[in-house]
Amino acid sequence: MRLNKLAVAVSYLVLSLCPAAAVAAFSIDNVANFGSRIAMGLPGYGIAQGSIFVAAGKGVGPDQAMQAAFPLPAADGLGGVSIKVSVGGATLDAIMVYVSANEVAAILPSAAPLGTGTVTVTNGDSTATAPITVVRSAFGMFAAASGGQFGGVAVSGGQVPALAFNVDADGVTTPNALAQAARPGQNVMINGTGLGAISSDETQGGATDVPTTDIKVWVGSKPATVVSAGRGSCCTGLDPTFPIPQGIAAWDVIVLTVPDGLAGCQVSVAVQTGNIVSNIGSIAVTPDGGACVDLNTFDVTTPTGVIKIGNILLTRVLVKSSTGGANSEVTADSGAVAFTQVDVGENPARGSTALLQALGGTPGSCTISLSRVDPPSGGTDPGGSGTPVVFLDAGPAINLKGPSGVKQLPKQRGVYSAADVLTKILVPGLPPINTGGPGFLEGGAFTMDNGNGGPDIAGFSVSLNNPKPLVWENMDQVTVVNRAQGVTVRWSGGDPGGLVRIAGTSIQFQGRVSFSGIFLCTERVSAGQFTVPAFVTLGLPQVATNALPNQGSLLLSTTNGQYVAIPGVDFTQFLSTSGVGKSVTYP
Repeated sequence: MRLNKLAVAVSYLVLSLCPAAAVAAFSIDNVANFGSRIAMGLPGYGIAQGSIFVAAGKGVGPDQAMQAAFPLPAADGLGGVSIKVSVGGATLDAIMVYVSANEVAAILPSAAPLGTGTVTVTNGDSTATAPITVVRSAFGMFAAASGGQFGGVAVSGGQVPALAFNVDADGVTTPNALAQAARPGQNVMINGTGLGAISSDETQGGATDVPTTDIKVWVGSKPATVVSAGRGSCCTGLDPTFPIPQGIAAWDVIVLTVPDGLAGCQVSVAVQTGNIVSNIGSIAVTPDGGACVDLNTFDVTTPTGVIKIGNILLTRVLVKSSTGGANSEVTADSGAVAFTQVDVGENPARGSTALLQALGGTPGSCTISLSRVDPPSGGTDPGGSGTPVVFLDAGPAINLKGPSGVKQLPKQRGVYSAADVLTKILVPGLPPINTGGPGFLEGGAFTMDNGNGGPDIAGFSVSLNNPKPLVWENMDQVTVVNRAQGVTVRWSGGDPGGLVRIAGTSIQFQGRVSFSGIFLCTERVSAGQFTVPAFVTLGLPQVATNALPNQGSLLLSTTNGQYVAIPGVDFTQFLSTSGVGKSVTYP
C-alpha cells in the first residue's frame, strides 16, 4: 500500500448580496493555466497564447456544470457565462470550454497580445474582473489530480501522476500507471496546455499545429529527448470524465523518450520553456516496464473501524546561522511517543494516511509546491474524519536507552516527550559559548520501554538501530542558491540503504500578500551527493536577502524506521529522523 502525499489548502470566500437586485455577487480569486494552477506573482505564472485557462471563484458559473461542444462558443458564452480578455488595448472573446459553480475554463485566443491586462467574467447580470499576464509559452501539465485555488489561497504543486501514456513501438498507447510502468528508452506521451500560439481555428477540434516554442523536458533530474511537441489528441484509455474534450485546439501533446538509468513509481516530469517551468508531475518507470514497487511501499492491510496506533519518533536537527559576524549552531535531540485510538471508518485513504509516514520519494526526483495567500483568509481541512483523537495511557513515563545512557520521556497532555538542546555561539574575539548537554541521539542501538505499562497499553520493549546522524559536508560553503543554476549538496552518515531528502523553502512578501514555495528532492544516502537542477530552484519565489519576513532555507534529512509489535496496538511505527539545515538566499 502506497502513501499518497496530500497537500490541501482551503479558505472561505465572503459572499455579499446586492440588495437592489437580490443577485449574488461574485469575484474572481485566481486566473491560472488549467494544468499548472500557478497563481499570479509566483514563478512559472503566465497564461500562454492559445492555452486553456481557468477563472476560479465561488459563483463564477452555474450550479450545474456544463461542457461546451464543437464549435466552441465565444461571444455567445456557455450556460449564461462569457469571458472577455483585454490586453494591450485589444479586447477578445475567450473561447468557452466548460462552466461550473466555482470555476470556468476557456481558451485564450492565440491572437491575444502579450502583456498584462484583465479578464472579465460575466455570469448573467453580474460581472467580475481579475488581472492576467499573457506570455508566449507557459506549459501546464494535465494530471490525475492537481493543486487548486479556493477563496484567497492559491496552491499549486505536490507531485501528482501526470496524464501520461506509454507508447509502444507500434504506436499503441497504454496509461502510465503503477501496474503498467514505462521502461528506460521507451517513448511516453504527456499532455497539457500552453506551448504557444497557433494559426488554426480554435473553436474547432482537430488542430495539429506545432507552436514555435523551444522546450526542454526533464525526467527525474535528467534531460529527456523530445520526439515531438504540438497540438494534438490524446489516447485510448483517457478517463471519459476528464473535463477538457479531446481534440480541443489548445490540447498539447509532448512525446519524450525516458532517459536511461531511471526507475521508480514517482519519477518526476517537468517542462521548461525559457525560464518558465511547468508544474511537476510524475510517471512510473521500471527496467522492464512491469508493475512498480517503490522504496516507500509498505505491505500493510488497510485498516477500518476503530484502531489503535503507535507513533515513536526520534529526531536530531542541526541548524546553523550567521548574523553580524557571529555564528550559531543549535543541535536539538528530541523523542516523542504517542498512542492514539481513532475511528477511521470505512475510508481506506483515511486509514492509510493515519498510519504511514513517507520515508522518502523516488531517488533522483523532485517536486515543487507553491502558494499565494491574499489575506484575509482562513482554512479548514476537509480530509479529516471529524472524530476527536483519543490518547492512550501507557504509564507515567517511557524510557529510552541508547549508547549515551538512559533518557526518560514523561507524559505531557497524552504525549510522551523530552528534548536536549545544545547551542554553540562563536563571536570573533570572544571565547566560544556552549549551553546545554551533549547530544543524545548518536548512532547505535536504541531500546524503548514503558516499564510495567499503563491502563491502556501493557508493558513493552522495542528496539531500533539508529544510524550515524546525517552530516552535510559542504554546508558552510552553501550560503546562496542561484535559482538559475541549482545547487549541489554533499553528505555523509545516515543509513547507507536509506534515502536523503533535500528541501528548499522560500517565502516572499509583497505588502500583505505572501508567495511561498518548497521543493523536495530525494536521493539515496549511498550516493553521497545530489545536484538540485535549475528547473527546480527556478520554481521558488526569489529571496535576495534573509530579512524577515522574507526568508529562505535549505535542509537535508533522512528517516529510517520499521513497524514494531506492541501488545494491544494495531500498528506502531518506530522512526528516527536526522536533519541538517541553514538559512540561505535564493536570488
